[in-house]
Amino acid sequence: MGFQLRVVALLLLSFTLTACAGDRSPADRGGPNETPAPLTAGLLAGPRAVAAHTPPQIPLSDAGSRLLLGAYALQQSACRNVSASGHSAVFSPQWSAAGTRAPDNLALAVYGLDLTGYAGSGVLSLGWQTPPGRPCYYVGIGTWQHDRWEWHRGTEFTDGKLDLGELTAYISSANLLLVAVVVISDQQAVLDTVEIGARWVVEGVDLSLLFAPPVDAETQAVEGDWAGRTPVARDFVIVDETTAPSGDRTLVVSHTVDDLTHYGAIRIPAHGPGAKLPLLLLCHAGVSGTNTGEFARIDDLVGYGAVSDSYIMVLPSFRGETLQVGGDSYTSEGPQGIYDRDCDDALALLDCAIKYLPEADADTVVVEGISRGTQVAQRAAQRDDRIDGAVLFYGMVDYWLPAEQDYLASGLAEAAAGEPTESYIQGLYDGEFTVWDVRLGMLRWSTAYYAERFPALQAHYGTSDQAVPIEQGDRLNAVLLALAHPDFEYFRYPGGAHNPSTLPGCGERMRDFLLAYLVDD
Repeated sequence: MGFQLRVVALLLLSFTLTACAGDRSPADRGGPNETPAPLTAGLLAGPRAVAAHTPPQIPLSDAGSRLLLGAYALQQSACRNVSASGHSAVFSPQWSAAGTRAPDNLALAVYGLDLTGYAGSGVLSLGWQTPPGRPCYYVGIGTWQHDRWEWHRGTEFTDGKLDLGELTAYISSANLLLVAVVVISDQQAVLDTVEIGARWVVEGVDLSLLFAPPVDAETQAVEGDWAGRTPVARDFVIVDETTAPSGDRTLVVSHTVDDLTHYGAIRIPAHGPGAKLPLLLLCHAGVSGTNTGEFARIDDLVGYGAVSDSYIMVLPSFRGETLQVGGDSYTSEGPQGIYDRDCDDALALLDCAIKYLPEADADTVVVEGISRGTQVAQRAAQRDDRIDGAVLFYGMVDYWLPAEQDYLASGLAEAAAGEPTESYIQGLYDGEFTVWDVRLGMLRWSTAYYAERFPALQAHYGTSDQAVPIEQGDRLNAVLLALAHPDFEYFRYPGGAHNPSTLPGCGERMRDFLLAYLVDD
């Protein structure tokens, strides 16, 4: 595709201190521009020790000739007098020409870049928002053979760039590049980015910044947004009810979410007096609404009676979409809230079922999703502690993966050519959305960054799926393996496509997963 390999690291917003190795004082002579080696000798351990205390991140593979993932910035393993401000790192040295010049008066942060698959230039760039008032900063690059730091003065940087040349000596056997930034000044300095290689700009949009790894403040902002929502039962009404010869009942219900009228369907199997039944929340595929054929889909998938006789099935339509029940249509109000507000709709309908159906057993709740619905199911499982497990059919988990980066870059080219593209890509091209707006949107859709919130999971992905690449399933699997998730099954189907009928045995596996919840402890 002709782009040079690019690697970018946002300065992470959470820092962890390592113990100081000794307490040597700085040299007696010299000022802020002196070499920092004696100043840091008692403050910063060698690269190997620093790397040993750097929490590992989940590795991601490269994409042919380009590392589209960006450098995975690792958590700072050493820092001093550095704090977070939005997306930036604020260096606040306590230097005073009249006072002491001890190591504690420096501002120091160390950043780790995972350069797996990187073959680009050795140009290192620092993106200062507010540079030090005088040329009084230093950058140390870890050299692994001799376990020491190679120091460069800020004056060696031209327009914030320094060419390190061949990177081999600076990259560990684990493909880690360590960069230490030291500020010795009587003023604060604000650093936005650390980069290796050239920036990736497509149609005026800085994709190096867009695809730099998510930082703590961003994931926390999304979680804070979730915490501020209250998708609970409001204005619950049974609009219609039918009873089949088998005794199964199908309810069409309405309720209110965000002051919008929302519709859903609920199927309650025939049961004895006083019976309590678990709930199965169904999240449908596509963006064109749903119908009560979803109940039959589950029957066909797992075998009629095996699950449908035991579970209350709850089917939301999602806002802006239509629920079809026989010859009747019910359209939920509001604009579509794909991958975000549709989760609120699902959770609110689940709350209605739990609170207003006497048969509902709130102690056992499982969610199932297919395609687009898998992202809803994942989000619901992460946001609502009442959900005990989730069955996922080929859903997206990470919009930072190479295929998604290429998709967005191609969408920008389409926008520039006046061709139709995704609304968020068009908005990014037009300047309606900023890079930061789109990053937060991507994080709302990328469940991999909140994987510790998952309950029990069973996931099904086909290797030949043209809509959701198998890399998405592999990413989910890698995340949960790294977290040592105690209850996770990942099924990878060779030749499987975007249809459960191409995933042999998936129905039986789902049935076993669901029936396990019916066994008394």
